[in-house]
Amino acid sequence: SRCMTFLVHRVPVAQIIARLGHICQLEGIVAEPSLLAAIADRADGGMRDAVMLLDQARSTLVSEGLTLENFVRVFGDFDTAPRIVAAMASGDFPAMYAALADAIEQAGEPSAVIGKLADCLSDLLVLCSGGMVAVQGTPLEARKALAARLDAARLTRAMSALWDYQTKVR
Repeated sequence: SRCMTFLVHRVPVAQIIARLGHICQLEGIVAEPSLLAAIADRADGGMRDAVMLLDQARSTLVSEGLTLENFVRVFGDFDTAPRIVAAMASGDFPAMYAALADAIEQAGEPSAVIGKLADCLSDLLVLCSGGMVAVQGTPLEARKALAARLDAARLTRAMSALWDYQTKVR
């Protein structure tokens, strides 16, 4: 028949960072390693998306410099889940709702935010148990700090509540 199946897997963050570093070296681009890690995380396994983000950052931030701080200022903070979880864990509900509103505004739909929260909680559970996660750079540091503050039982309850919510929304 004329239909073929192509299994396309996400490219690991470390490989995307290495490729972006190689591109920067070839093109003479000076970028902070933390920026490359942030771009790789934001690309969510898509090499083409990562290369396009690097190109957009280079053309947009040419005068300010390719730093993570400048990137976040112009393109927004894409890793909002740790901020939401941290506010929730601290009981700072006004900050949690503000972070949720920012995340939904940036993502455009609540289901994307729920997916990011689920990924973050999963990462935190893995880190609490001594495992390794795919994120790197600033997102990894944020998750490590949260994992040190939270216990696995509390994270499991939060994950269960999130899954219940996802099921009811569907």
